[in-house]
Amino acid sequence: MTKFSASPLNPATMNVFTSHLNPITGRNEWELRPEEYDYHQEIASRKAPEPAESPLCNCGLHMSLSRTRIGMLNDDTRNRAYASVLQKVVTKESVCLCLGTGSLIPFMAAKLGAKKVYVIEGDTILHALVTEYMTCNQLQGVSVLEKEPLHLTEDDLDERANLLLSEPFFSTSLLPWHNLQFWFLRPEIEHLLAPGAITLPGTAVFYGLAVEFEHLWKIRAPVREAEGFDLSAFDELIQNAQAVSDEMVEPQPLWEYPCTAMTHPFHIATVNLALNLKSAATSGHVCFESTGNCNGVALWMDFVFDEDNTVTTGPTKKVVLGKKVTWDRFSRQGVYLFDKRSLQHCKDSGTILKWTFELDQQSGSVQYTFKIEPVAT
Repeated sequence: MTKFSASPLNPATMNVFTSHLNPITGRNEWELRPEEYDYHQEIASRKAPEPAESPLCNCGLHMSLSRTRIGMLNDDTRNRAYASVLQKVVTKESVCLCLGTGSLIPFMAAKLGAKKVYVIEGDTILHALVTEYMTCNQLQGVSVLEKEPLHLTEDDLDERANLLLSEPFFSTSLLPWHNLQFWFLRPEIEHLLAPGAITLPGTAVFYGLAVEFEHLWKIRAPVREAEGFDLSAFDELIQNAQAVSDEMVEPQPLWEYPCTAMTHPFHIATVNLALNLKSAATSGHVCFESTGNCNGVALWMDFVFDEDNTVTTGPTKKVVLGKKVTWDRFSRQGVYLFDKRSLQHCKDSGTILKWTFELDQQSGSVQYTFKIEPVAT
């Protein structure tokens, strides 16, 4: 845009006001130029800025893995545990079969001198990334197979594996026990394992904790009334739909949702991952030892590699009754939410939480039920 004005020194000469964008303030500013100023020519002669390099990821890692998973890969606590246990079991005769998504464990095994490491990576992008990582680090004896575990045959391996490795982590997992995928698949890959093959982790432990959520319970709570309008019909519609479609246990990153411990963590089940187990069922109860409103149960797993190294998907600090729980930031826990905030004044162990647990290895399903009851007198 241009404006004209007479020069105060020479009324016959016109000055030109030209506008330009101030890159600092981001505003249009006016400058007074002589009449001879050819602003059109200046604009035409300006060079177009060179295109900047795209800030988007071009390595494939950030396309294939979530921020949580990338954080997990950089977690010192986990990496120290993996390195510690691998130093104990990997030898020059180790033939490793590694299952999981984007794991660094197979490369640790290779660095420790394993005879052969087979990495099963079905994702095309991650397969290329893992191959590039292997090349850049000059790792020897590592084969990356772009296959799903179910499609593996004996021809894919030069010899049977004597060490089955997993973090475990799979990109398709939502709940902690979904990462047992390598164990759920074990019967299908048994022919690839040597007799007496070591499995790491060797044990999976299921835990639970009754809690009072500060806000998370609201996602299943009825609205009842809003701005004077009765929404009970809407509540009934939504809750009936949830009963049909929603799972009883849902994944949530509990480090984002404050909760208070109302019981001590209770053991639910222990599974030996070196053995095939068709199914398992157990039940029990735990006493409440803190006053409050129990509106949910938090569920997680510990993966035990050996007596000195355990990786948890649950609390990272000791759980204290009546205090906030500190959760692992790189995992999602399972959450069972009660329909109503049903527990009131539960101190002195006057109320118990009953639970049942069922596990089926063939289908990979894990089922829970929970019920709050007064202590029988």
